Parts: sequence; structure tokens; C-alpha cells
Amino acid sequence: MAMRSFLLPLFFVMAIATPSGARMVEDLSPPLAKLVAKNPVANGGWLYTQNCYRCHLSYNQTRQGRGMSPESLRKIVENGKTSTQMSGFGVLAGGKLKNSEIEAILSYITTWENMSGPPAIPPELLVPPASDPAALRSVGLPRFPPVQGDASVGRVLYLTNCSRCHNPDRSGYIGRRLLPPWDGMRPDLLLKATVKSGIPGSLMPAFATDANGQLRPKDIDDVVSFLLSEPAK
Repeated sequence: MAMRSFLLPLFFVMAIATPSGARMVEDLSPPLAKLVAKNPVANGGWLYTQNCYRCHLSYNQTRQGRGMSPESLRKIVENGKTSTQMSGFGVLAGGKLKNSEIEAILSYITTWENMSGPPAIPPELLVPPASDPAALRSVGLPRFPPVQGDASVGRVLYLTNCSRCHNPDRSGYIGRRLLPPWDGMRPDLLLKATVKSGIPGSLMPAFATDANGQLRPKDIDDVVSFLLSEPAK
């Protein structure tokens, strides 16, 4: 069967991360293990399901290889894709798939595409791995204490450093209005980060001393505390 050339742009992220619940060849029945050992397409379907399903689901659902050349596919699987979660799975790239296993996955994908449909593979080889309960545990979000400073000191610092752009009453001028209501759940952290690092591409400079500004960490906390205080009537 002639191999077609596939040239679809690489807009997808082919993250072939092996799920911890993946089965081993030893878990297969003897007939299936023999088929996997002898048939590269069956082996590729098995390897694809064990390594790729978690991110890409079954091949007929996502068709990542459609329009892509086998060589392009090989490079992505072997070396990964820059600036994505797709890491290289070739041994030389720090992965764990041997060249023969990568070739088997490519054989499965290109056979599927050449036939415009799934190759005849026992469905038992395409059963996705079981979910690992450990991977389903909720991840605790980091907790940051509230910004605490002296608002009266912050007022003096604000008038000295900020009022030219934001007005003494915080109503805004060149810079934005600095009065409630505030955006987001943690305006204290947003204000602190903005005063500390500035806003790139705008007139708002960084005020932290480690960014060539003039405010120490305590000074920034004082300014934020002032900004969060109720404006004078």
C-alpha cells in the first residue's frame, strides 16, 4: 500500500504522556501478546492506546495524524514539540519509547489514514487504561496571607510617588482610578504586584528597589494598605 503524505499544520499538542494506569504486555492474554509481538499495526494500536489516549482519546475521535507526513509525526513523537506540553518520547530525548515502538505507533496512524478508517485490531487492545485515583485528587491552591501595612505611611508614599498620575484623591488622571470596587478576588495581591513590577508597555513603572525603583517591600505594603482603605469623605 502506498504511503500518502500528510501535511496538516501542527496546531495540536501531541502529548503522549504515559498514564500510570497503563497496562503492560504481560497483562495481555497469550494470543493478544503474540499478535502484538508479530503485527506492527496491532502493536501500534496497543501502544497508542496505552500512551496517547489520556490526552488524545481514541484515534478515530481526534485523528491527530490526518494530513501530516510520517516524517513529521516521527519528529514530534521522538523529540516533542517546543513550547507545548509535548515532550519527546524517543530515548535520545529522555523518553522511554524505543525506535521500534515509535515506528509501530506511526504504522498504526498511517495505516488508519491510508484506509480512511480503523484497521482490523482486536478491540481488547484498544481498551484505554484505567484512571489512576491518585491523579484525580484535588490540588490545593497556594495560600497567600493578606498584605498588611501602615495605611497612614502609605498615604504619604502615595502622595509622593503616585499622585501625579493617579491624582491625590485616587480618582485617576494619566493613570487609572485607584478606588473601590476592585477587580478580582485578591485586589491586595494585584495591587502589590503592579506597584512592585509595573505594567510593561505602559507608563506604569516598577517601584520595587530590586527593579531599580525607590520603594522597599514594606513601603509597597504600606501603599497597598492605603489604596485598600476607604477614601476620605
